[in-house]
Formats: sequence, structure tokens, C-alpha cells
Amino acid sequence: MGTQINRIEKEFLLKIFLEREIPISVHGEKKEGSFFITQFDDSSITLKNRTDTVLKFNKEEPILFYTSIDNTFFTFTSKVTKYEGNSLVIENSNNFCKNPERKYERINTHNMHVSFFLKGDTIELNFPKTDTFAIIEKPTKSEEFDDSSIAGLTKSFKEHIAWNVSEYNIVMYRERTPTSLEEKLITRLGKILWIPDTAGRLPDNEPMLSSIVITAQEFAEFLHNTGTTASLVKSEIAAFLYNKSKNNIYSEIYCPILYHEYAIGFIYAENNNKENKSFDVDFVQYIYQFSKVLSYSLEKHGYFEQQSQTMTRYQEPIIDMSAAGLLFATQSEEIDNKINLLEDIDITIKIKDKKIIIGSRIMRKFKDHSTFYFGVQYLKISDADFRFLFEYLYGKPFTKKDEMSWEGGSPPPQS
Repeated sequence: MGTQINRIEKEFLLKIFLEREIPISVHGEKKEGSFFITQFDDSSITLKNRTDTVLKFNKEEPILFYTSIDNTFFTFTSKVTKYEGNSLVIENSNNFCKNPERKYERINTHNMHVSFFLKGDTIELNFPKTDTFAIIEKPTKSEEFDDSSIAGLTKSFKEHIAWNVSEYNIVMYRERTPTSLEEKLITRLGKILWIPDTAGRLPDNEPMLSSIVITAQEFAEFLHNTGTTASLVKSEIAAFLYNKSKNNIYSEIYCPILYHEYAIGFIYAENNNKENKSFDVDFVQYIYQFSKVLSYSLEKHGYFEQQSQTMTRYQEPIIDMSAAGLLFATQSEEIDNKINLLEDIDITIKIKDKKIIIGSRIMRKFKDHSTFYFGVQYLKISDADFRFLFEYLYGKPFTKKDEMSWEGGSPPPQS
């Protein structure tokens, strides 16, 4: 937020801005321009556009202005009362701060909502639990996956991959538990074990699969946490891959089938040394997408009929948001009781026809009369989604300049 400026300081600064014709960056809804103050009184401030660029402001439109003097940065929030030609009149409000500390400016939103899932009453299922949580959503229509019946879905899957693999199988944990190292690994982490080539190495960091595939580091940590001496971890992994190669396995995939906090089974695919063919990124993504469709289809067709609703979906209005976080409000005491400060949740924002899922943390919560407010900081958002959100909010593409500066062009706050 920065440091609030009192009325006397504000009047003094406005006089300096007026006398020196200090450049002021005015930000409206998806627009910004350079202005200077021509006059002000207790109720209004009049500014003039410094360029010939035509900007259209609407009455009551919220605006922010940013400026600086001697490396001190100032921000001011207000709303438009009048705009004619290149002259802009705004309210002289008390929302004047110096040295803003937000990464990006907050934008007032209209008819936008944030949705998220919270745990409700749960009847435990007889499946092993994982360290992750999978949201079960209806898949988009696809010619590859028809979820009208489970038998039809699995049949089409097997027909599709039969040409690309030496062996494949779908194993469910309804009548058994994870037994092998591979099964225990994918169950615990809730991620795919992908071995591109048993004569090579486990993947270190595949950008397109970073959130769904087990890395060499994660495998090593799992071995260490389950009893392998740290000094023996590397040799254990080498022996693990060597034994597979010796057993005529060239490339291999174990993909867990996830349902909320459970691993309900896994999908197995193998290419042997005769095929001498590695499973590529596209094939891994195909297996992963099928696992999600299968989980949804199993729920749809009553496979978990002993399960009560474990997660409840909520949708609440967004008050304002930036490219780094948002503020939402609710009148639900249930939500207030369930969400704790510094709790991590996945939120979903829908903009036009695009759905953005963001890993987030609750950084603030407060109550005003009967309304509860939650300040959310984004922790995990894809680069493509971030750039889309930035351009939607600010009406301009994200640049290196935006990356290096904070709100209003100010430098990062000193720690």
C-alpha cells in the first residue's frame, strides 16, 4: 500500500506538482496517459494531457495517478468527474500515498468472480492417499475420449495406444494396494513416473511437464525419505534403471489415476528394447489427459458411490485485482471459518472464454460489518496465463520494464 499522506502534506505536494508541471501518469480502465495539473481546489483536480493522444474517460471511471519527485514516488486514487478535449477533472480525494509497495496496480473489476474448492464432510475411501489434490472437472468434448461409458472409454484408449506401445495396462486399487517401488512412488507424489530411456537418466526438468512428471531430484528425495542412505541414493537410481534395461524395457510410464486426495489406480505403458522407441512429451500428455477423463467418468458412473461430497465449490465476487493478486469478498461465515490466514488454495478466474487456474496464498483477511474480505497472492501461474491476465487488466503487453519496476514505475521496496 505505501505510506498514507495527510491533508496538509497532500496540499503542499499538489502545489509543487502544479507549479513545476510535474509529469503525472494517469491510469484508467485499460488506458494510460501523461498529464500535468493545471488547477485544484478542495473538491477537484484538473489535469491536461501532455500529448496529442486522444484518450476517452467516462464519468465515475476509477483512475490512479502516479508521479515522483527526487526519487520519491506517489500514487493517488480517485474517479473522473468530467473529461472534455484534453482536460480531465477528477475528485480531490484523500487516497494519497507515497512509496507504493505493490508489484502491480490494483484494478477495480466488474462482474468478475473467483471460484475455489474447500473441503467439506468426508467419508474416507478405501484407496491410498497422495500428497496432492486433484480437482475433478468435466472434460471438454473430444473425439479421442468418449466418457458415455467406462467400457467404451477404456476400449478407445487401448485402441489408440496399441500402435505405440509394447505393453499397456490399467490397474485399479479397489482390490489391492501399491506394492512395487514405482507404485508407491507415484502414489505418494501424485505424479507420473516417466522414463524416456532406461539407458539414460530420469528427467531433470521438462518445462511442458514440470507439474505432472517426477523429476530425478524428487525420486532421490523419495528414496531418502523412505530409508535409503543419502550416499547410496544415486547408485540406487542407477541400479533401478539398469535392471529395467536388463529386463528388456527401453521406455516406461506409470501414470497415477487421481481422485481428489486419493490414487485410485494407475496406467502403465512400456516399450521394450525390440521397439527401441522412447515415449515422447506428447504421449505423456495424452496419458495424463486420459487419466483425468477416466477419473471423471468413474465418478460420473457411480464408481465412488460410497463417497459423500468431499469438496464444495464456491464462487465469490472479486473486488479488485492485479497481475500479482486479488481481493474477494463473501458474506459466508462458512468460508471465513474454513479459510485460514497463509493458507494455500487453488483459485480459478474466468475471463471471456478462458479459464485461469492459479496456485495462491491467503495473505490478508478482515471483516467489515457482515462482509468478509480475503487478500490473495498468486504463487503459481503459467507464463502464458500471466501475460494474458496482464494484458487483460492493463490493456498492454507485459514488457521487461514492467518486470523490473513496481507499481507506478517505482523501484522495488527495500527489505
